[in-house]
Amino acid sequence: MSPTMEVRAVDRGTIQMPVLGIVLLLAGSAAAAGLLPAVSRAVPLARRKPNNDVLGFVYAQVGVVYAVVLAMVVVGVWDARSRAHENTYTETNALLQIAWYSRTLPQPDRGRLGALAEQYTRTVIHTEWPLLGEQRDDPGAWRQFTGIRETINTQQPTTGADQARYQGALEAVAQLGDARRERVN
Repeated sequence: MSPTMEVRAVDRGTIQMPVLGIVLLLAGSAAAAGLLPAVSRAVPLARRKPNNDVLGFVYAQVGVVYAVVLAMVVVGVWDARSRAHENTYTETNALLQIAWYSRTLPQPDRGRLGALAEQYTRTVIHTEWPLLGEQRDDPGAWRQFTGIRETINTQQPTTGADQARYQGALEAVAQLGDARRERVN
């Protein structure tokens, strides 16, 4: 199976649950459920009945506010997911352009740039992607990216066709760097 097609299992040991928050939420819910019968007995129905209409309107307003906030959260998460998805495609396409450009170079630059592109891909997939869950990146991937950029920047195209391919490679390495920084951030 190619490294780009590999599916990695999530390590459940790295997921940290907010235990205190869950305990407080459950304790608050249990306290409210336990106090409901006590309040029903302590305050007579005749005294609570005139406030039922007002409480109905209050709960309706709370429901509307909750729905609006929930909609904004869903849209925000969906938008962030879409941007991350597009950024991944941008990084991948830039890397592909660099790999294709490496095939037009003479040896040893052809082998060096191709190997750097492949190493960078493997490092991002196997090493850096799991680290991003911990909000860390891999210094090795940064070194490989720097090597790709330096290899391309040292090229000196002589013909018009070489110059056009070189311009495309410069644009691709700039896109790769931008997409990488956005992904890491």
